[in-house]
Amino acid sequence: MALAARIASVAAVLALLAASPAQADDLVRPPSLDKPPAGYRLTGNQAIAIADRAPKALAARRKNPGSYSNVFEKSGSRWQVSYFAQGTPDKEIAQVYVDDDTGQITEDWTGPQVAWTMARGYPGAFGRKINAPWVWIPLALLFIAPFVDPRRPLRMRHLDLAVLMAFGVSVAFFNDANSPTRCGCSSRRRGSWSGCSSSWAFASG
Repeated sequence: MALAARIASVAAVLALLAASPAQADDLVRPPSLDKPPAGYRLTGNQAIAIADRAPKALAARRKNPGSYSNVFEKSGSRWQVSYFAQGTPDKEIAQVYVDDDTGQITEDWTGPQVAWTMARGYPGAFGRKINAPWVWIPLALLFIAPFVDPRRPLRMRHLDLAVLMAFGVSVAFFNDANSPTRCGCSSRRRGSWSGCSSSWAFASG
């Protein structure tokens, strides 16, 4: 009975962890584009008008004539405006977040980072704290330490270890959303802009 209770507790925790990201990414279509939804200041059309000026999304739309937008309410008093290129099926080519309280563009994504949120450099999005440099660098050093022979520095084994450690460089760039396949993004996290210093505010009336 005690073992069964423990298994049930672990299953419940895992279920909560699995449900949390889905809840955070909930998207809701506004009932009307001309009226602010409950708890919102902007209308859907106003959010689209702001997002239309995002530079990366604008460039993607120019490369895809006939593209169109869809707007969604997003958690955290935000709007998500997604842009799609017509095709079979239609492909999302850009994604813009607009803060409802300030009317500012907070994120502007194109390329692989539209669909692959782990490539955006969100803190803890990939591997959580285990991917923090102050965690994985000491762990990596502890891993290779037993294989290092200081008396024979030119051994091929040391070259293998150096190549293995070099993968950590790509991990660091990936965690910071600086992947080689990056097509450009702007993200304002913790009050500072990364990649683009511009911001826009919607002035109503």
